[in-house]
Amino acid sequence: MDQQNVNLFDLQLDPLALSALNETAKWNKFISIVWFVFCGLMAAGSIFFGAYIGTALSTDTSTNPFAGASGAIVAIFYLFITAIQFIPTIFRYKFSVKMIRAIRHSDQMLLNESLNQLKYYSKYWGIVTIIVTSLYAIGFIFLIIGLLIGAAAGGFS
Repeated sequence: MDQQNVNLFDLQLDPLALSALNETAKWNKFISIVWFVFCGLMAAGSIFFGAYIGTALSTDTSTNPFAGASGAIVAIFYLFITAIQFIPTIFRYKFSVKMIRAIRHSDQMLLNESLNQLKYYSKYWGIVTIIVTSLYAIGFIFLIIGLLIGAAAGGFS
């Protein structure tokens, strides 16, 4: 089937819709700038915190030979968390900037690109939500199995 530019519902953006999109874009630009700052602070904090943990634990390598590496592990973990926040912030920022320009210049192509960035933002958080929910479900299953094994072994008395 050939994809054509068919407008089934003849939707149009009236002044109220344009005003709502413009305000939404401005708020999203503000939020994304704040999150860029937070991500920078989180990245710097993860490096400093990782270095602190690595230094604090590296003095006791006699009982734990991996104590020095724990700082790097902590830093990498928090950098990963930072990346999870940074990626959708880029989509949010691109959405807002393109939407503001699209409305200002009545540019349909920019409007489409902006809405595409919003789609990526929503899709990203949808996938993250599915992953986190799945991890919680798996953890809950392991918790139940552990409780059943503990109760069968005569524990918890």
